[in-house]
Amino acid sequence: MDLAPEIAEIRDLVEHVRNSNGSETVERAWRAAQRDSVVGVIWMEHRGLKDSWVRFARSVLDGSYQVPHEVPVAAPAPQKVTPEKDLSESFIAQMVEIGVDVESFERTRQLVEGGRLEEAEALLGQAAESGDLSAKTLLAGLCYDRGDLVDAERWLRSASGQGYDLATFNLATLLTERGETREAQALLERLSAAGHPDATYNLANMLARQGDSTGAEALYRSAAEAGVGDAMHNLALMLDDRGEAAEAEALYKQAIAAGVTDGLCNLGVISGKRGDHASAEQWFRKAIDAGDLNALFNLGVLLGTQGKQSEAEDLLRRYVAAGGEL
Repeated sequence: MDLAPEIAEIRDLVEHVRNSNGSETVERAWRAAQRDSVVGVIWMEHRGLKDSWVRFARSVLDGSYQVPHEVPVAAPAPQKVTPEKDLSESFIAQMVEIGVDVESFERTRQLVEGGRLEEAEALLGQAAESGDLSAKTLLAGLCYDRGDLVDAERWLRSASGQGYDLATFNLATLLTERGETREAQALLERLSAAGHPDATYNLANMLARQGDSTGAEALYRSAAEAGVGDAMHNLALMLDDRGEAAEAEALYKQAIAAGVTDGLCNLGVISGKRGDHASAEQWFRKAIDAGDLNALFNLGVLLGTQGKQSEAEDLLRRYVAAGGEL
């Protein structure tokens, strides 16, 4: 298979991108393309060169790809940034976490678990009206779940105004969802300064969206040190994107140990880049078991380069069947 024309085409494209964008990532891709080898083409990681991966995957599928003497790494997984903590992601868990101090707690929990939300709301309403801050916060969660954002905000503001931190956190989340970021940021900054790691994590995500990568990184580190798995993962993404693979790898593993598995595929990519294809395969397989679509593609590419044609084809077809595009 004569790859010279494709290599020349890719090299010209990288040169064009390099001239218009002097980033370190593009520079690494350009140096790889200079090698005049299929390894250089496959290794390129710049997002603007995804077409080279697509052509490679197609060649594996149609059987036209020939295994080189050197084994290239698999395609890099796209960055998956974990989102803010959700206002209503675990109503019951939140009830347990904050230790609701109303006598009707057990009955309320039974009603929520049984789907009898109107009765649960009535019980919480009685406690909230009497001034119970945890009941106000939980009642806001029920209002939010049924789409009543007006009452949700009213109860959250009431509890937050009386110094209840969880209500302040949930209020900031609600405001962020509505695009009212100025007030939300002020609330998160107050909580973060008081040492609340989830608020620090959400604030880091907010700064990252605003383009303040320096501020975001500092906050991710703070939240990660406090044990927030999502912060470990997002910090790993930032470092990985800068080419700081060693620290990124350690943080991905810490995040996985904390229950955030989005970095499994990225660990496969890091392992592949340093030539540890056995570890890369293991990480990709774990990512597939965790439901990562891109890991199907990456493992298919990796196995294809190793001459394992049958499994490579099966993985790539599964990738396409699941909605992936070649």
